[in-house]
Amino acid sequence: MVRLAVRRLEEAFQKWKEEYDVSAYWESSVDVGKYKDPLDKFYTQLPVLMARKEQSYILWGLTCHAEEIYLYTKKHYPMVCRP
Repeated sequence: MVRLAVRRLEEAFQKWKEEYDVSAYWESSVDVGKYKDPLDKFYTQLPVLMARKEQSYILWGLTCHAEEIYLYTKKHYPMVCRP
């Protein structure tokens, strides 16, 4: 079992080594503090959009941020979230 676990870890490391190297480079970059959350604009614009009560909104599409956007909106504006 241990040998199998070690082998699987080694295979995963070899498979993702290039991605890991790129990620490690950027994560250790001097500019890492300047990283901008891709949802920053959403977080700042949502209150403005919600103030326009005459508007209707829909969350459309499947992105890596869709669930986070839905959960954030549901938490802060539960009256507009319907399945």
